Amino acid sequence: QHTHTNPIMEATTTTDPSSYSNICDFITTHIDINWTVNFTTKTLKGKAVLHLKNITASPLSEITLDSKGLAISSVSRQDLDNQSVSFKLDTTKTSVTFGTPLIVSFNGSQIV
Repeated sequence: QHTHTNPIMEATTTTDPSSYSNICDFITTHIDINWTVNFTTKTLKGKAVLHLKNITASPLSEITLDSKGLAISSVSRQDLDNQSVSFKLDTTKTSVTFGTPLIVSFNGSQIV
């Protein structure tokens, strides 16, 4: 008898010791990136659009992402007409190796 495992379901019961992200709650299904590269200053400027899928039984009102060396000016939800949402860097958990957790709150809206 063969049993097949579902990698998405396995992720819901696993924590990643090298991440601050709440990987048990969502998966990233796609990322759209639009960056301008400045080789002189060794910087990137632009935006990244994350397509997320909730893998919990309940709607999500907050997610945590990993960040390292980023200057983030805004976070918004494309599915809500680019409505701005709250975000903060949790500097109490900053690590040289892992960076700083980026906590995105959906201001009363949720990812279902």
